[in-house]
Amino acid sequence: MEKIKGKFTLVLQEEEQRSIQADVKANPELKGIVGHSRREFKFGKAMSTSELLESLFLEDFR
Repeated sequence: MEKIKGKFTLVLQEEEQRSIQADVKANPELKGIVGHSRREFKFGKAMSTSELLESLFLEDFR
């Protein structure tokens, strides 16, 4: 089996300029997810983008 190596790029591109608050109002499930996330952050259970990237290993993407 041939191994394919390469790189990937994550891109966030929003189609419309809508606030998170508007999305939360439109989606009750999202409201719960955001609330849970805020509580986790408040209690120190958060990870910065840098920490997330440092926690990933090249082997995870092979």
